[in-house]
Amino acid sequence: MMKLIFLISVLKLASSSDRQVTIDCNFQISSGWHIFDDLYTCEVTSISSNIIEPNTLITGISGNHLDGKMNQNVEAVRFKELTVNYFPVGLQKFFPNLIAISILSSHLKEIKQSDLFPFPQLKYLNLYDNDLRIIRNNLFEFTEHLEVIGLHYNDIKDVDLKTFDKLKKLKYLWLIELNNDRI
Repeated sequence: MMKLIFLISVLKLASSSDRQVTIDCNFQISSGWHIFDDLYTCEVTSISSNIIEPNTLITGISGNHLDGKMNQNVEAVRFKELTVNYFPVGLQKFFPNLIAISILSSHLKEIKQSDLFPFPQLKYLNLYDNDLRIIRNNLFEFTEHLEVIGLHYNDIKDVDLKTFDKLKKLKYLWLIELNNDRI
């Protein structure tokens, strides 16, 4: 029952979005996902407008797929050096089989449980070099398959280590880099 109520809340939140963007992808087989073989990836090359408000909805994807591939084959998405202050809403509508998400050096300010809820099969989450300050202890409640989490080079002030207790498959947790993080 709790999952149903949570899903309804997420859907209401997404439908109330007044900010909409499209993203351009360079579709490719990409390495650099650490413990995974090459993944069919949307490397986001541009966004129609910076994601500077919460609940910004992705309404379209453009880019040329590799031969024989389509959106359903995309396993990973990577935003790098773009302005993504808030987690984009609606990725799962275009890429229903995502197992890896990276938002790198993009000024991400927050991530909430509702952001990750649409990705129960997520295995890899890298939020390297952003502006995150808080990691809530329920963040990974619905992403129990995570194996890799990258949170280093952020401005995180405090993390309850129990945040990661439910992640029984977690193999790698990059939380700090001693020359930058303040935990």
